[in-house]
Amino acid sequence: MREILFRGKRFSNGEWVIGGIMKTFHPNYDCENEEEFLSQSPNCYCICANNKDYFVEQASIGQYTGLTDKNGKKIFEGDIVSAPIYYDIGCYPHTESKIISVKIPEIYKMAFDGNFEIIGNIHDNPELLKGGVQE
Repeated sequence: MREILFRGKRFSNGEWVIGGIMKTFHPNYDCENEEEFLSQSPNCYCICANNKDYFVEQASIGQYTGLTDKNGKKIFEGDIVSAPIYYDIGCYPHTESKIISVKIPEIYKMAFDGNFEIIGNIHDNPELLKGGVQE
């Protein structure tokens, strides 16, 4: 069975945290009374790790794919990986690396090779996607 994990970037300090996820209240302290406070809908996400709940930026949340890169590092949605592509042109095999942003389930279509390497993520390193295919 695949391990269910999520990763998110903390609001407080920008560090990444990995663990379980829950949708929770981000309290509106301008409420007039307790009833109004309790009637708010959940509008914030927390990653639960090390017996603590960490508020994270919703846009940064990514689920663990169940795959690891060639160095054993867990691959999450939003990671940017370098993936080898093999071409057989005549009698000369050719290999180049393609830079891709990880999305579930697209990553499983390419997972047969397993020779991915995480080189960054879309939140911290968006410039890596501008180059497209690299040799």
